[in-house]
Amino acid sequence: MRHANTELGHYSAENTANDLGIVICKFCSQIIATLPTNGYKKFYIVCDHEQCVSSNETQGGNENEC
Repeated sequence: MRHANTELGHYSAENTANDLGIVICKFCSQIIATLPTNGYKKFYIVCDHEQCVSSNETQGGNENEC
């Protein structure tokens, strides 16, 4: 897994052409990481920001829920 820069839309220099998978926070839409996949795929998780974790707990969600 390759981690993205903390700002939305700015990718790490480690990204390659095969990193078509993207991991996004389902609350703040921050790009958390990229993954090597065989096609474009989006995965939603909850990032570590306090507001996102709190929102997830309020909704009764699991932290690693996709």
